[in-house]
Order: sequence, then C-alpha cells, then structure tokens
Amino acid sequence: MGQQTLVIPNGYNAMIYLINGSMKLKNYGIVDAENLAVFESEGDAISMTFEKESQFLMLCGKPINEKVTQYGPYVMNTQTEILEAIRDYQMGKMGILIEDSLK
Repeated sequence: MGQQTLVIPNGYNAMIYLINGSMKLKNYGIVDAENLAVFESEGDAISMTFEKESQFLMLCGKPINEKVTQYGPYVMNTQTEILEAIRDYQMGKMGILIEDSLK
C-alpha cells in the first residue's frame, strides 16, 4: 500500500511502535501491530513498506547518557530521587514546584 523512508541523524536513538497494521522494515523483516522496533544510534535511514493501512509512533532523540533507574511508573536518576517522588505523590505535592510554594 505504501513505502516510507525516515532519516535518523547520527548519534540519535530511535524506535518505532506499530499501533496497528503491519510493516516490513528493510534489513529486519515484518513487524506486527503492538510491537516495538529499536534502532542503534549509528545514524541511518529506516525504510518501511506497508501492505495495508497502518499507524505507527516514532520516537527519536539524542541519548542523555545518564544513569536511569525505574520503580513502577517512576523513572529518575537515583533510587533516592524515586523515593522522594513517591513521598511527594503520597503527600499530594505532585505538580507543585518548590519555587511556586515559596511565593
């Protein structure tokens, strides 16, 4: 039904989540709906072919090269930051900046 080529800048990470439909990625193969394809940060073009109408979400960006840790829905740089975020959530402080509360 169609073809799409997306250029990824060198040094960027990229991933494509196929929402519905089906796609074929050059040098990879077929990707079915509700699957994620992750690409290296070497910079390249991603060539996709679609046999039927499909929807996908593409995410692309420079890596932050920082330590990342996760617990449940929380993603931070350290476990201490995660514990602080959980405490703030439990105290109803989510969405309130410290600077705003000092005014």
